Amino acid sequence: TIADPYADKNGVIPYPDENGKTLTDGKVAYSATNYSDAAFVGFNRQADEYKANGYAYIIVELGDTYDMNRFVGYVSSTANGNKAAGILPPESMTVCGSNDGRLWTDIGTVKITDDSTKNCISATLTVNTPATYKYVQFRFKAPEGYNWLMIAEVEAHGTKSATVDPEPTPDPTPDPEPTPDPTPDP
Repeated sequence: TIADPYADKNGVIPYPDENGKTLTDGKVAYSATNYSDAAFVGFNRQADEYKANGYAYIIVELGDTYDMNRFVGYVSSTANGNKAAGILPPESMTVCGSNDGRLWTDIGTVKITDDSTKNCISATLTVNTPATYKYVQFRFKAPEGYNWLMIAEVEAHGTKSATVDPEPTPDPTPDPEPTPDPTPDP
């Protein structure tokens, strides 16, 4: 699940997340390309959802519960004409976890540093105590004065949790009304 990607006035999304796979397919943008590389998904701070939240987000449903200690986001840099097109790296990446996909707990935030020698740079958040969740949300914040965020890939690293979610306890079936003992006739 992602926040609204940028769509032009005709509703065309020039930098889509094809079938919800582009951001988790293991492919990052090549170093010799720019923001037009198909590995990037474009987000714009003028989109309604960005305005409401103050960030663009990507939610990854892991399927099972994982103990994770490293989170990586691959984003565009100012290389290869990106800055001239109004694209800078996000200023930060915040990672949150959830077990229901609705209530989020902050895991941590990392500032993103530009490297204009590479088109795609990584932001890595490492935590000492593994975070155990079924869902991971990556939040990217655009630098002040810039509208574009180009994200190529997100990753959550860890191992499947040994903690098994308990099955819900079914409601007990009430006992039928007890049959009263017959009273003997005197």
